[in-house]
Amino acid sequence: MIKVHPGLAMWRSILAERIREAVGQVGTDCVFIDVTLCSHNLHNCLVESTTSTEGMKLLIGQMAALGEGLAVGGEGLNEITMQGLSFAQAHLFRSWHATAEGLDRTGGCALNDFLFGRLCRTFGYSRLSGADEDEELRMRITRSTTRSHCHHP
Repeated sequence: MIKVHPGLAMWRSILAERIREAVGQVGTDCVFIDVTLCSHNLHNCLVESTTSTEGMKLLIGQMAALGEGLAVGGEGLNEITMQGLSFAQAHLFRSWHATAEGLDRTGGCALNDFLFGRLCRTFGYSRLSGADEDEELRMRITRSTTRSHCHHP
């Protein structure tokens, strides 16, 4: 995996062309972009006079405009990416850990749904199989903080 600054127009163009080709071969009406949550300003680094946040918004818009129009999903959700995403993975606090102290005190407040739900639907991220006590907790918290059905706005 590499991470390319999304401000780079040539990279966005090449990626869009490859996705357009894949969509044509598969015949899908949606695409998922991994790591859309990484839209911070990379130490004020501009590429082609574009911040990474602006570049991510451009990338999502470019994907949505492919073909007849695509529903675009992404990893993570914030006030910028939700403008173009139809669905997104919602990360729980410290979701990269197998267990997270204090996780049992969270949930029950569908904040993402309140803020972004009419524009973008969220779903869980990882370790949600319920195979053990920690995954059962993660699944329960995720269910209480996201909508359980999909909706394409």
